[in-house]
Amino acid sequence: MDLELSTERVALIGVNGSGKTTLIRALVGLSRHSGSLTVGNAVCPHLPPRLTGYVPQDVDFPLLLTVEECVGMAADLKGLPDVDRSEAVTGALTAVDLVDERHSRASRLSGGQKRRLACAQALVHEPQILLMDEPTAGLDPIQRERLRRILNDLPRDRLVLVTTHILEDVAEWAERFLVLSEGQITHDLQRDELGDPDQRLAALNDLLALVPSR
Repeated sequence: MDLELSTERVALIGVNGSGKTTLIRALVGLSRHSGSLTVGNAVCPHLPPRLTGYVPQDVDFPLLLTVEECVGMAADLKGLPDVDRSEAVTGALTAVDLVDERHSRASRLSGGQKRRLACAQALVHEPQILLMDEPTAGLDPIQRERLRRILNDLPRDRLVLVTTHILEDVAEWAERFLVLSEGQITHDLQRDELGDPDQRLAALNDLLALVPSR
């Protein structure tokens, strides 16, 4: 499968077991793959960490660290200079509406708050590539709406790729839709090809209904 991505908002959709998480993990170097990956003009084994932010499907945090410390740790791992660190951490927490919880233990947050904290960790170094794996899965409607707002507020000058099987969360947000089935891209569609929002959601649901599930 050949796939070219640029500065755009991409939804990678598919039923459970279609290979969405496997593909994302391969892109960030957490799973082996047999393909090749080119970033710019360079062939890479995986996406460059300093250019990439990643929000996994399952998130967890050390028992004793605060919300602020978790984001600060992510800033350190991405090599953010000390002079920029404090401002970057505050900016990331502001973007996900967790400033008021910055001194709370991360392990005591709700599920939705933990997902937003993972987003803050991914955003702290202002990556040019952001990958989010099922960011709204398992959340209640209020928390899902908060995650949608985070997606909508992301700058448009970067590649953002979101995997999901919850089409309502990306139908209006995404500019491009990739349908994955058994590890293969079966459809690559631009938003304009799918009509208005209601038609778009119906068309995407119809496509997923044709995808074999495990």
